[in-house]
This record gives sequence, C-alpha cells and structure tokens, in this order.
Amino acid sequence: MPTIGAHTQFHPRPPSHGDVDRLKATIRALSIVVGVLGGLAGALICYLVVRHLGAAPLGAAASSGGGFITVSTFIYFIEEKLGLF
Repeated sequence: MPTIGAHTQFHPRPPSHGDVDRLKATIRALSIVVGVLGGLAGALICYLVVRHLGAAPLGAAASSGGGFITVSTFIYFIEEKLGLF
C-alpha cells in the first residue's frame, strides 16, 4: 500500500489533443460568461447613477442598456487581445 508523503512522486500524463480542445472550449465559454456578468454590473451601476441624478426610470433603463453594451464590448476586446477567443 503506497504512503502519501514527501517521497511520493506524481507523473502527469501529457494532455491529449481532445483534452486541449475541451479546455479551449471551456475557456471560451467562461470568457463569454465573464463578459456578460461584467456588462450586467456596468448596466446596474449606470442605472443607479443615472437614477440618482434624477432621470426617469425609462431614461435610466435606456442608459443602462448603453452601459451594458459598452462594458461588455470592452471586456470582449480585452479578452480578444489576451487570446481567449
């Protein structure tokens, strides 16, 4: 029975082509999720700021839509420059 300790050696196997493709697809999906969540956070902040400044609810909703598009596009641009897409 092997013991677990400092002298235990771990020999990882090299990743296969299917493993790499699956990891790339997972990274791509997670980067899309990060972009959408960042856009939602930007939209919420934009809605709260515009509403605090005295805009009507419909005007605040319109500007939060613009905030969502702006923040999510910015995040996607950064992810593309990092090579995640």
